[in-house]
Amino acid sequence: MSAVNDVGTWQDLGVTRHSERSERKELGQEEFLRLLVTQINNQDPMSPMESAEFMSQMTQFASLDSLQRLQASFNSLAESLRSSQALSAAVLIGKSVLVPGNVGALAEGAGISGAVDVPLGTTSVGINIYDASGAFVRRLELGTPGAGAAEFHWDGLDADGNAMPPGSYRIESDGLVDGGRQGLETLIAAPVESVTLNPEGGETMLNLRGLDPIALNDVWRIM
Repeated sequence: MSAVNDVGTWQDLGVTRHSERSERKELGQEEFLRLLVTQINNQDPMSPMESAEFMSQMTQFASLDSLQRLQASFNSLAESLRSSQALSAAVLIGKSVLVPGNVGALAEGAGISGAVDVPLGTTSVGINIYDASGAFVRRLELGTPGAGAAEFHWDGLDADGNAMPPGSYRIESDGLVDGGRQGLETLIAAPVESVTLNPEGGETMLNLRGLDPIALNDVWRIM
């Protein structure tokens, strides 16, 4: 796959690239040969370069040239992989992803969706919802959904049926495991608004609505 380098193309995909690092000057093939020829032309006639020494320098040059070509190939492959990952991430823009976390953003007239990672044999699964101040809002019972991701949706209403104001809400899940109630991993669903790609080799980041950015590799599932 060819690398995507056009800035306009990245922006059209909603992908942001950090500024490239400044180019570093290195000793290349032409400079190495020029130095070697200069060394030969200016050698002492009474003490010419030994054949073994000459062959040693040529061997070093061949190794250097091979390493530079290999490095160039790796750089090209890395850029292609980053481009492929960025294009894959850009496809997620506008879609919702399920990510680890227990804080969701409640919008006006909407709710918060997510899932609970339920271990095998867990029963009586439920979630408790708290507002930003830590006050209890409501509990949702999920029953015994079986092992895996048990999805939930909170409609934004408290235990008395009153609509809660927009903002951040903490969602904690629990279940009965081996006869005792234990906390379970909570996953929150959020739409992807944009993608940030780091050309230095860092992770591709997804910018989520109402939540902190998260690495593409940390996405639990696409909704």
